[in-house]
Amino acid sequence: MIDKQLVDLADRYSRRRAILAILAALVFLGVQAIAQPRAFSDGSPGTRIDWWAVNAIILLAVLATGGGVLNGRGVRALVHDDLSRGHLRAAVLAGYWVAMGLGLFLYLAPWFQGFTSRQAIYVMVTGSVVVSLLTFAGLERRAHADG
Repeated sequence: MIDKQLVDLADRYSRRRAILAILAALVFLGVQAIAQPRAFSDGSPGTRIDWWAVNAIILLAVLATGGGVLNGRGVRALVHDDLSRGHLRAAVLAGYWVAMGLGLFLYLAPWFQGFTSRQAIYVMVTGSVVVSLLTFAGLERRAHADG
């Protein structure tokens, strides 16, 4: 039998995870809108750390694992149930199609012919990560609202 405290803790983590996914997506997008991305700067990439790429990798790792890798095994098993794994799959699928759509749009639209490959990758990854996080958060929040 599963301990009620463990179930309550997993429920709190699951609800918090949905809110954190929304915040992560908005912060990721907001920082990109405020700061000039290195992909669009005149300078060469150089050897400086590209924090956009680091942030994107971390967010993709969270999407790949569902987050909570530091939680105990019992909590992780409760938080990553079949419904949550289905939400993650749907979120990654939505991100995939956004990346494909943006890629084709950037390729076909004449306004973007001057974009470098770095700039196109930046737009595709940023869009797909944000859509994936927001899709996951929306599905999780709806599931919690339903009961």
